[in-house]
Amino acid sequence: MNPMWMMSDTGFVAIYTPVREDGVEGSPVSASTEPIAVEPDVLKEVKQKLDLGSVKFEALCDKDQSTKKTTVVGTLERRTLEVNRKRVKVIKPGSKTSFPTTEIRGSYAPPFHVELFRNDQHRLRIVGDSESVVDLMVQSRHVRDVIVLVIRGFAQRFNSTSLNTLLKIEHNM
Repeated sequence: MNPMWMMSDTGFVAIYTPVREDGVEGSPVSASTEPIAVEPDVLKEVKQKLDLGSVKFEALCDKDQSTKKTTVVGTLERRTLEVNRKRVKVIKPGSKTSFPTTEIRGSYAPPFHVELFRNDQHRLRIVGDSESVVDLMVQSRHVRDVIVLVIRGFAQRFNSTSLNTLLKIEHNM
């Protein structure tokens, strides 16, 4: 049975077709969740930031991607996420011994998207393409939602990709 996930503005829908061991397919079955409510204060903040046209967010980046265990604070590094009407940049701040470096810089053109994780409300993944992917952690679900919705808003203006495509929910993690 292969579940297929779709995102809608009213909730999530999972559609799967049961298949017996002898290969006979059953009827497709679907299950859906409740509508996803965007809190009014989140929406207000998102609209303000979209009107500004250029926003910076502070985030943390987990540099030790090899461990799937609970993140050890020692592996987290600060990042600045710059978002505007044309592009997204993830910058590693400079220090006494190094200049700031850009880790990801890209437009909203496909395959660009943002992924969320069902089991971690503080984490998001920005995917520019197969080469440029970064996982970021923020202090709250509120901040995560604002970031994702701001990126979605700018991205939709840039290339008219549907909101559904731009917000993929990662259900395997």
